[in-house]
Amino acid sequence: MIPAYHRNAPIAAAEVTTKARVFGSRGSPFGLASAGAILVGQAIGGARRDRVAGLVGLTFAVAAAWESLVAVAYLALGLTWTFRSVLAVVADPEYYDPVTTVDWVAVWSYSLALAFAAVTVPLLARDAGAGRVASGIAWIAGAGALLAAVANGVEDGVGIASWGSIYVVGTMTMALALLALAAALWIDRRQRQAAVAIMWLLGFATINVGLSFLVLVGSIMAIAARRRTAATS
Repeated sequence: MIPAYHRNAPIAAAEVTTKARVFGSRGSPFGLASAGAILVGQAIGGARRDRVAGLVGLTFAVAAAWESLVAVAYLALGLTWTFRSVLAVVADPEYYDPVTTVDWVAVWSYSLALAFAAVTVPLLARDAGAGRVASGIAWIAGAGALLAAVANGVEDGVGIASWGSIYVVGTMTMALALLALAAALWIDRRQRQAAVAIMWLLGFATINVGLSFLVLVGSIMAIAARRRTAATS
């Protein structure tokens, strides 16, 4: 006769997987769910049923924390670009030759917005479960954004004008790679994430005319796409 704790192992493993996937999309939450399920199975197999509830709760908490961090990253991207865009329209800062506090805020908030792009563009491809081509393009776009963030800070923040050409290379790399990413995601049948990439690109390109709220719209779309992926997985 099979012991009760062995018979219950698949049920507990399924429970921990389901709980971890409540907040999950593709990627890390699934790995966490699998790891949690393995630990639960080991606990039950070793007659340590008292540990099951704690392992289920821990897996759920870690997965939820990860998902919260991802959502924060997406929202931070949208909010920083929106803030910088509104600042450009309302205050018309002299970010090329900063003097006032508003000027300096314009310089460094722009670098911060680019830095967030360096993180979230590869994250978008990961969430989409994109293939190698799309993932590689996303990392190129992220690298371009990071290069532009540093170059902008050095050129306008520190005052080394020669970094202007590096900034141009970074922004052009980011923009072209983001356009290519949208195409690659569409080919991979990841239409929602492709739409996000297009929204981001449009928002990035219109920062000085007050339309970068499109980046925030795209970020909300990205979060919604994660939820939809989790619900249909």
